[in-house]
Amino acid sequence: MHPFESARTFHGIRQLNHQRIQPTSLPPQQQQQAAHTFSWTLRGFNELHRQMSPSNFAYSDRFHSPRGTHDPSLLYPPGWSDFASVFPSQQSQFNCFDDTAYLWRIRLYPNGSLKKLPSHISIYLEAIQTLFEKQRYITKRSVQFKIQVYRLLKSKNQNQEPSSTMSIQLDLWKENPILVYESNMLKFDYELQNTNTLFGIPSIGTFSNLFPNVDPNLEDVDVLVRIRIYNNNVTNNMITPYTAYYQNDFAHPEPIIKSPASFERFFDNETYYDVAFTFDNGMHNIKAHRIILSQRSEYFEKWLGNAWTGDGNMKVIPIKEIPFEAFRTILFYLYTLRLQDGLDFDVLKDIYSNADMMRLEQLTQLVADRIVHLVTLGNCHQVLDLAWNSNSYTSKIILKTVAYDFISKNWQTLRSTENIRYLICNAPSMDCIEELMDAKTFGVGK
Repeated sequence: MHPFESARTFHGIRQLNHQRIQPTSLPPQQQQQAAHTFSWTLRGFNELHRQMSPSNFAYSDRFHSPRGTHDPSLLYPPGWSDFASVFPSQQSQFNCFDDTAYLWRIRLYPNGSLKKLPSHISIYLEAIQTLFEKQRYITKRSVQFKIQVYRLLKSKNQNQEPSSTMSIQLDLWKENPILVYESNMLKFDYELQNTNTLFGIPSIGTFSNLFPNVDPNLEDVDVLVRIRIYNNNVTNNMITPYTAYYQNDFAHPEPIIKSPASFERFFDNETYYDVAFTFDNGMHNIKAHRIILSQRSEYFEKWLGNAWTGDGNMKVIPIKEIPFEAFRTILFYLYTLRLQDGLDFDVLKDIYSNADMMRLEQLTQLVADRIVHLVTLGNCHQVLDLAWNSNSYTSKIILKTVAYDFISKNWQTLRSTENIRYLICNAPSMDCIEELMDAKTFGVGK
């Protein structure tokens, strides 16, 4: 049975889904923080956690958010044409969407999406390609969002005298939302290739971490998952960029290119190329196309845009800081959205660190999935060091978990080696050393 089917079969518990759209008539200071919010209530989440096996998931209802490059007041979702007549007092409080709007849903794994992180709760935002995007060959969707998880606690209201049976039902028990998890601002470029793509958090924690002292067999746990989506054109001050290349990139609409998802036949091909990268004083070179690199990567869009003077001539750019094979593999990914086979650990490590710097989230995950199968006594410290210094949240967790698990299982062999001394001397923070010591003492939490 498909995991979704299994999740949905059990997921017959009552769920409340509601979308709240923030008003658009806000002061300029507040408007920069306006978010389009969708909330998903799961009743009896403890039963989902207890009865659903790992890798099975549940879906929220689909929901819309406005396309950032359009006026939100012009956008209207299917089925909402009568909204104002049903709730006239709320009319000014809601934005509207038409068929240009983005379409999403939440995917939640009560016992984890990754074999490497069993029993960890995973939450992802899934992008659903719309007819509008398919008809216009729009294959990229940039989004910034936060994930929040609340526990809904019932508290008896003893101070108010209900006047009717309905009042008893509505007022006798009131729910207080208690925040148990909030992510940092997440930014991701979804690649839409006639299939849905997702991005999110593979581990927001285990059930016992989020709900301490709760026995899932005895106590009901109701949760509310909230996604807050921020438009690219109103969040300039909300993201801390990794490099100077990203100071103003959120003010521009995403590029649209009418082309297939793969450009493999143009990779390192002299046809139409307009930029060449050279290595080792010209010993090696790669021919490329600015339009493809700029479409796939904001890093290359900024970098190549700054390198051009507007004369339209082909440019030769020497690369000194990135090894040839790693750079070539990154370009191959940008052309094909695939990671080449047969790459050894050292090359993968170089690819990961540079893809992380370039904010190529999907590539870092592909590389991390390869690295976890290559961990040895000789390189486990490099894997952990890579994770400690990573900006990619999902890949960081994958690498850290595997490295901690390997080190804890081989501690007696590793404890007196230079590799452990290297980690202790080069840890980015004391928190990293404490995590390492916890893993050594208690193992990796499951």
